[in-house]
Amino acid sequence: MKPAAEQSSPPEGSVPVAVYTRVSTDNQVGGRFDSCDSQLAICQDHIRKCAALGWAEVAHYSDPAVSGSSMDRPALRSLMRHIEAGGVKVILIFKLERMSRNVDEFGPFRSFLKKHGCRLESATEDISETTPSGRLKNNLMLSFSQYERENTAEKTQVKMLQQAKRGYWNGGAVPFGYAYDKNTQSLQPHPEEAAVVRRVFEETAKLVSLEKIADALNREGLRTRSRIYRSKEGGERVVGVKRFRSDGLRVMVANPIFRGIIRYAGQEYQGRHEPIVSERLWEEANAAVVKCVPRAPAMKLDQDKHFHLLKGLVHCGCCNRALVPHASGNRDESGGYYRYYYCSNLVKERADARCTVRRLAAGSLESAVVQFLSQLGRHPDVIAASVGSSQSRRGVRIEGIKTELKEVDRELSEVSGRIRNCVEAITGGGKQIATELASEIAILKDRKQEHLVKRERMNQELAACEGGVLDEARVRQAVEHFGQILQGLTPNEQKTLVGLFLERIEVYPSPGAEPSASSAAVRRMELRLKLNVPRLVEGMEERMVVDGVGKPLLQSGMMITVQVALGQQGRSNQARVLSPFRCGEEVAAPAPIRGPATQVGKAQHPLVRARVWKRILTKDPKLSLRKLAERVGEVAPTLVHYFKLLKLAPEIQDALVRLRDPRAVYFFSIRRLNSLASMDESEQRRLFRHMQAEYAAQAVPVPASTSVAVRPAVPAKGMRIT
Repeated sequence: MKPAAEQSSPPEGSVPVAVYTRVSTDNQVGGRFDSCDSQLAICQDHIRKCAALGWAEVAHYSDPAVSGSSMDRPALRSLMRHIEAGGVKVILIFKLERMSRNVDEFGPFRSFLKKHGCRLESATEDISETTPSGRLKNNLMLSFSQYERENTAEKTQVKMLQQAKRGYWNGGAVPFGYAYDKNTQSLQPHPEEAAVVRRVFEETAKLVSLEKIADALNREGLRTRSRIYRSKEGGERVVGVKRFRSDGLRVMVANPIFRGIIRYAGQEYQGRHEPIVSERLWEEANAAVVKCVPRAPAMKLDQDKHFHLLKGLVHCGCCNRALVPHASGNRDESGGYYRYYYCSNLVKERADARCTVRRLAAGSLESAVVQFLSQLGRHPDVIAASVGSSQSRRGVRIEGIKTELKEVDRELSEVSGRIRNCVEAITGGGKQIATELASEIAILKDRKQEHLVKRERMNQELAACEGGVLDEARVRQAVEHFGQILQGLTPNEQKTLVGLFLERIEVYPSPGAEPSASSAAVRRMELRLKLNVPRLVEGMEERMVVDGVGKPLLQSGMMITVQVALGQQGRSNQARVLSPFRCGEEVAAPAPIRGPATQVGKAQHPLVRARVWKRILTKDPKLSLRKLAERVGEVAPTLVHYFKLLKLAPEIQDALVRLRDPRAVYFFSIRRLNSLASMDESEQRRLFRHMQAEYAAQAVPVPASTSVAVRPAVPAKGMRIT
């Protein structure tokens, strides 16, 4: 098509003529003097012959390699817009069939031309529509053109069907894994790509997700095939050489050509090319893809703002209710809030709850549990019980799996036989029988896919049982590394690792403890932990938490009772395991388990931290708030809470950044200042001056846990706003 900017303006008083050309196939485009060029030359000669009538060419529109079955064509749409603007009064074509081969669509186009005072002319035919006989002749010509198009398409489809029935490939893009041999005109396995295809099918049949397969191929530097794309204008460019993606692998696994089958018009025929994978492997891979498509994980907001390691695991033994996390309004010596586990019955019933556990300091409970888990290697009974349980359960489970496998194989054989019977009935019966059995075959194929997936899972579980027996050395080594690795993980990874080993924790008052002991500085409690040592061993050996591997199939749970002494508020970091073995001296324990946090100094205002986090977000536009929260050891709501400080007036922010006295930082807290953030700046300044006066006029109480010596309350340097 001639670009609009190059369209010429007709001389004054002349008739503007637009030339339209079209061909149907790529074979007619791109030559030295192709069909469109020939049509244009003939039309231009005809315009020169009609110069006496005032004809003048104003534009040339061309649709190369576009079928005439539809009039929805790019160049034709542009031509119609040109006609609507009044710039064309005559459309000149080579033959009528170049404009359309569809009688139904030509009628509305004829009305369009009449409405805008434009007429259609041919350089080689008389297609005048000024008389009824002319319109009849055009309709007959279009009908013959439409018949010719449809007849050609039908003959092509018949030929392709016969080729498919005889196992010949019908052409198109050569599938990845094959190469096209021009001498034999057939597909041959590609020496390098065929191995990749075979690997994809084998991994998929083992229930490995397509995402992981694609990642593995990409890490090894493998890419899709390089192809040469030829445009309709005759240009060439290289396409492909892309990273593998799960959706592309899904299409590959579903393609029957890799098992030696040619699919055409929804039917499958035995091909003449060599298959890359076996029939059985293809069925197993497709069963895994169809039935094991992983759902996208739901985007849930982490509500554990203050990080409770045992959330969801710990329960009140008296009420048989969960212990829920809770954070008080007071802060501990490190500046964080005091954390507790409350019995949910106490939260619901308030003072009416008859619960002897009531609440526990989170730091001491978590420290006691981690102490016990870290010292499990000293407990010979636990090690022996874990090894013995693993061996006994392995033997029982292996026999059960083998029995189930035999049953699955029997059902698979039965389903396969029924499918063969249905196919034979369809082959020997009539059309009515084929219709009735089609739905039955679909149901049987679905059942077969389910059994194939089930068999593969059971084979994997059997392999895990046969090779997953534990010994004392493996258990002791894994447990010894537990405490060290736990401290170096992020909060979410810590929760995952503890949840990998602990299934449930029940808390009871220690036998003989006084009812009033819940208010004492130290409480003696009894913990009943349901452990899964085999799961911990495999998790520590394979780093399942860090690498994101799923939970192992081998499971063996056991219950153990632990006597502990827990510190209360003010001593929430302290705990001691009393039995089955002692950990620590007196009531002393490691520091509470916390996620890594950004170190900005104890005497700096939280606004400093908010500015640091904001700069990190600004520098990396791809970094989300959720990812940043994981990086700095917080949760997204905490970051949002801090970012509200950035809405304060610049003068207020500068004053807060200059604070160095811990008491001033404590007084001008986030809770106080966030109430100002939603106001206009003038109101912020007024209220902030009142807060300054209040701070200067009274001794500001400092948390008892603050290590800074108490001095007379004086205004901090630089706090006055004028």
